[in-house]
Parts: sequence; structure tokens; C-alpha cells
Amino acid sequence: SAIPILMELRFSVGINVYFMPYLLPPWAPPTAPSFKKECGLNMMGVLVNQFVSAQAPGKESRLGPLVCRESFTGMVIPPVGESPPDG
Repeated sequence: SAIPILMELRFSVGINVYFMPYLLPPWAPPTAPSFKKECGLNMMGVLVNQFVSAQAPGKESRLGPLVCRESFTGMVIPPVGESPPDG
């Protein structure tokens, strides 16, 4: 059976614009844009004691689709092998 893996992705994006690199310091916006998403996926075969390559003939991926939303509330994580929902 699959195990749900939940994670929070957070990072800030830095932007510097150089108008005249030798005369003026770089311009940066007052606040850096930030990215925050709650994501999840299902993973199969975590508790097995042998490695099977995903490239082996007849072997499917052990990872389900990655789904990201604004929060974990109401998030539906599709099973391994299914397509992710739109949105």
C-alpha cells in the first residue's frame, strides 16, 4: 500500500536590477516575492528490502503525482499511477 508524503515548499525570490553597475548600487524591490505551497504525493514500496529500478521492463514508478495547493485542507492526493486532478 502507498504512504502519503506531505511537505511545505517555501522560498523567497531575490531580484536585483543593475542600471549602471559601476555608479549605482543594484535596485531591489522593497519586499522579495515569496512562494508558499503545501504539497503531497503517495509513495509505494517504502518498506521493501530490495531495490527495483524504475527503468526495469514492466516496472512502474513508485511515486504518485505531486499535488500542490494553498493548504492541506481538502487536498486529494491521487493514488500511484493515476493522473493528477486539474487545478
